Amino acid sequence: MHDFLSFTITGVVAAAVFAIGASGLVLTYTTTGIFNFSHGAIGMLGAFAYWQLRFDWGVPAPIALVLVLLVIAPIFGALLELVIFRGLQGTTDAVRLVVTVSMLFSMIGLANWIWKPVARSATPFFGRSSGFDLGGIPIRWFEVLQLLCAAAVALMLRFVLYKTRIGVAMRATVDDRPLAALNGARPDRAALFAWGLGASLAALTGILLLGNSSLDATAFSLLVVNSYAAAMIGRLRNLPLTFIGALLIQLAASYLQGYLPDNRYFGPSFISALPIIVLFVVLLVLPTSRLKSHGASRTREFFPMPQWRGTLTFAFIVTAGAALSVPLITGANALSASKMFALAIIALSLVPLIGLGGQVSLCQFTLARIG
Repeated sequence: MHDFLSFTITGVVAAAVFAIGASGLVLTYTTTGIFNFSHGAIGMLGAFAYWQLRFDWGVPAPIALVLVLLVIAPIFGALLELVIFRGLQGTTDAVRLVVTVSMLFSMIGLANWIWKPVARSATPFFGRSSGFDLGGIPIRWFEVLQLLCAAAVALMLRFVLYKTRIGVAMRATVDDRPLAALNGARPDRAALFAWGLGASLAALTGILLLGNSSLDATAFSLLVVNSYAAAMIGRLRNLPLTFIGALLIQLAASYLQGYLPDNRYFGPSFISALPIIVLFVVLLVLPTSRLKSHGASRTREFFPMPQWRGTLTFAFIVTAGAALSVPLITGANALSASKMFALAIIALSLVPLIGLGGQVSLCQFTLARIG
């Protein structure tokens, strides 16, 4: 019973953090219809910004939190909506997904450029050892803070969405954006507010995770991916169901970590992949109509079909360039040159899939690795 209670507390605390990240993802999707794959990278940048202020420059923790959560993150989210996502209105779902994926890797590259990839760690709020015992189980005050933050976010979102004018406009935009505009709502302002609030929630998730793991740009960006499964369980619209989804996933991971025997197939790797497995299963079970973005079905995009003349000209240029570069290849760079053409073939596989079929695939490199 002692172990069961300990695993339960661990799962509930982890669920509280990932529920915050999932709520920000749901908030932006329900307002703009864009599934933001870079949501984890936004949280990573927020964690880096807090680390820079708190641990590198010595800014007091309350001031650093205010600057990151109420100034830097909302401004960053609002700029993303103004500069990038507002221009995606009327585009296809494939274009929107590809843009968010490209932003994910761009933010990882930006973080590695500003903060060199070295080992970084941070002391959690109230320290690592301060806390109290509950039934013989030690609980840190930092974990209590994570639970309180999740409860505060849930109450705040409930108040904003149902008790404020901007929240009503956001919910109206979900149902029918043009109709909401005709009735006096301002969808662009609602989207701007949603992206600012969503970026703040992503940054809060990153800061809360900062005390439990080392700060690495790639690992931190992908760590928040665990929130995606909870968001999908909430069908990208239902915030209470999203919180329940995060709770179920993290409780399952905690129980498996405690009771599942460590073997070749069901070990730490399986437990870390559990949220992704749940996400895959939910995508198979969930009706596809629930995942379609709202709004007009017609798009403003027009892509002319390729002509044989241009295709043959481009093929000739590539072939001639490859032939002319052969004398320049030495034993030292032969491997790099071969990788270049392999990557080109993988990229070429996306042309009929995305460009002609309109289907987005993020697993082409995985398929190549399996092959």
